Order: sequence, then structure tokens, then C-alpha cells
Amino acid sequence: MSLYIRSVEGMDISILDEPTEGFSRQQMYAFKDVLHELKVSQCIIVSHENEMEGMVHNIHQVAKQNGLTMIG
Repeated sequence: MSLYIRSVEGMDISILDEPTEGFSRQQMYAFKDVLHELKVSQCIIVSHENEMEGMVHNIHQVAKQNGLTMIG
């Protein structure tokens, strides 16, 4: 993960798709520390993990309703 941090420094936005898939609880807490080290203006994280709620500033849930994708 430290290599990744170096590669995104100075970027305006970073998108992480399921970065914690298969992580143990201990690894989730370590990932939280990594998130705080990122030097990007915005970071979008796509995740199914409820533990992300305590790690980020905003959460937007995406769901299908009546055939439409709703973002809330």
C-alpha cells in the first residue's frame, strides 16, 4: 500500500474499488491509517464493508429502485 500512496500523491482524485476485500479487522484498522496518509484532494471508495463508515467523511449509498440507480 505504501507504493500506492506514493503513486497518487499530488493527484486531485483517487478512486479505490473494494480496497478492503478480504481484510481482517486488524487490516481494516491499518487501512484506516493509510487513508489518513493519502495526499489527494478527493478519494472515492467503493465498498460493501460497513466498517468504512467510521473511516470517511461522507457516505453515499447506491441502490436500484424500480429499475433506476438511486444515489442517497
